[in-house]
Amino acid sequence: AHLIALIKKIKQEKVKVIITEPYFNLKITEKLARDTGTKAVVLPISVGGAKNVDSYRSLFEYNISHLIALLKADN
Repeated sequence: AHLIALIKKIKQEKVKVIITEPYFNLKITEKLARDTGTKAVVLPISVGGAKNVDSYRSLFEYNISHLIALLKADN
């Protein structure tokens, strides 16, 4: 019931991207993306969570650049 309500809310709000963290169950995120027509992205939550993410600043730069690229690809 919770996932059905969440799918409905995502569609109502016209969400374009679902962001998740690496330690969450990706099957649920992928199902939400598939059922709602959105894109899903896994972003690191800490320094060292991805290649070349070696500072707090580079973490934000990494996450923001990936979100921008994903949103641009949607247009």
